[in-house]
Amino acid sequence: MLKFFWMFSIVTFSVFSAYSAGDRLDFSRLEFASLAGQRIDWQAGSDKKLIYFWATWCSECRGKLLHELVELDKRNDVDVLTVSIDKDSKRIAHFLKKNEILLPVAVEVNRYLQQEFSIVSVPYWMTFKKFDGVWKLGPKASSYDAKKIKEALR
Repeated sequence: MLKFFWMFSIVTFSVFSAYSAGDRLDFSRLEFASLAGQRIDWQAGSDKKLIYFWATWCSECRGKLLHELVELDKRNDVDVLTVSIDKDSKRIAHFLKKNEILLPVAVEVNRYLQQEFSIVSVPYWMTFKKFDGVWKLGPKASSYDAKKIKEALR
């Protein structure tokens, strides 16, 4: 019984400690828009989010947009938001059409996350979960790691 308690405590601690309150992150400043300029309510939908930053010139990103992220987006309990760091929306639209990418694509209106986390290279991903009505920032990294992402979004 004691062994079970310790195992449960370790697992619970590791799951919750992976998510911080985002001490310096002001969630009210996160602003995303579609390529057409319509505001996207990133907080709507699931209580688990993956935000994936990419660019049209990133070959690794292209592969993730066509395969891994599509599979992840099929889950009912996770929302995937792909965010292009390209500044030219026509270039993004052309890239999406040419590569037949069907995932929702956004741009970060005020580049708040990009500035806060110095996102200058892609791919870059970050996870968010809502606990008791409060969004918390979870694991994030500058290289796609399916295992870490899966673990962060369970």
